[in-house]
Amino acid sequence: MASQIPLSRKAILRATGLGLLGLFGIAALWQLDFSFNRTSDPAPTDIVRSDRSIRSASEKAIAEGKDEELIVKNGESTPRVSPADKVSLSKKSSSSDAPDDETFESVIVAKQKAQKQNKISGIRRRLLLEAAGRALHSETPWSDLSLVALGFKRAGDEEAARYWFERASRLALDPDDPLLGSRAMRQVVKNMVSGGYYDLAKDLIARIPLANEMARARAELVRAYARKRNFVEARRIAADLIDPKAKGIALRSIAEGEARHLDLQSALQTLSQIPQIERAASYRSVASIRAS
Repeated sequence: MASQIPLSRKAILRATGLGLLGLFGIAALWQLDFSFNRTSDPAPTDIVRSDRSIRSASEKAIAEGKDEELIVKNGESTPRVSPADKVSLSKKSSSSDAPDDETFESVIVAKQKAQKQNKISGIRRRLLLEAAGRALHSETPWSDLSLVALGFKRAGDEEAARYWFERASRLALDPDDPLLGSRAMRQVVKNMVSGGYYDLAKDLIARIPLANEMARARAELVRAYARKRNFVEARRIAADLIDPKAKGIALRSIAEGEARHLDLQSALQTLSQIPQIERAASYRSVASIRAS
């Protein structure tokens, strides 16, 4: 029992020594960390002084008209974006690779215009050209070609329409048979007028050999002007007509147009100028228009 007491004292002394060593070690570490923090972190006065120097440098740069660019010195600060850079960055960020609404709409409008300029599709053009080839070998090529020309007119190809009307005009002229040629040319004139090609119609009318067929072709021109409400030009052409049949057709067309678009009194005045052979039918036509 007496031998165990010294052993206990030794253990107590050893534990006490270890505890003291631990306390000294902790104190040394704490002192080292405190000194490190003091050397690495600037004092509040240093921070204020650094910030003031930065702001004075910035204000000086702005006063001199330079961009506000702060240089990094000894970890004091990091560069900031100048006002000019902010404006440029905002412009860049606002722009996008995709076009805006106005640009997008203008692109669509341009494409639509381009499509309208080329109205005839490849299939439709081939069909019309095939029809023209068949018309050249038909029994009445002048009439069939004029219909092909109207097809090009409706498709929007004015140049092709004029070309095929001129081809039809040449084929309609028959030096060996003036009557057949005159009637064929009058048929072409009728289709020209239907398409609105009054200049081509007038040129072709002037080449019709027979006078009565020429007069009836002029009556077709009067009818077209009356439908377009151009009564002045219609009356001018009708006044030069001598053939009773042609004059009656022309004045009847004018009276019908006046009954539709003007008044009954004007139509009745025109009806009174119609030759007797055509007057009864003209009165009935005008009465039917006014009643509808």
